[in-house]
Amino acid sequence: MRFIKTFALAGIPFGLAMGVVNGLRQGWKSGLGSGIAAGILFGFLLAFFLKRQAQRFEQLRPKYEPEGIVLDAPANLGGVGGWLFLTKQRLVFEPHKLNLGGKRTDVKLGDIQEVRPGAGKLVRRFEVVVPGATHSFLVENRDQWLAAFTPLLAVTSTAGA
Repeated sequence: MRFIKTFALAGIPFGLAMGVVNGLRQGWKSGLGSGIAAGILFGFLLAFFLKRQAQRFEQLRPKYEPEGIVLDAPANLGGVGGWLFLTKQRLVFEPHKLNLGGKRTDVKLGDIQEVRPGAGKLVRRFEVVVPGATHSFLVENRDQWLAAFTPLLAVTSTAGA
């Protein structure tokens, strides 16, 4: 199901945009045809890439299972794609191997000062504030991530008091 959703959400807008651009350059009949083909190809390639990445990151799950995985999903951190793991002990961002300059980010729950909805127009973004830094994550279901932090941070702050 995720494959089809990604295919549609990526391929249709890309195909429409390419159809308009190519239609202005080559004529509408030819442009729309090439736009549709480009949208189908782009949507399929992106969905395939994300499916392969999910399979790759599935292999990392056993590494975090002893800590009690609360939530994990694809995410983006500072323009770098990867996978985000929230356990009962920490938040870890594992970047895709294809990212140049992508670094693994590991934050202990006890170091988190605040988790809040992200600023700006992207409603899928949330921010994790730690001493000296703010990490801004782009995820598919921000509200689910925010809700997952609530009981964990309450336990951490009570244990630290």
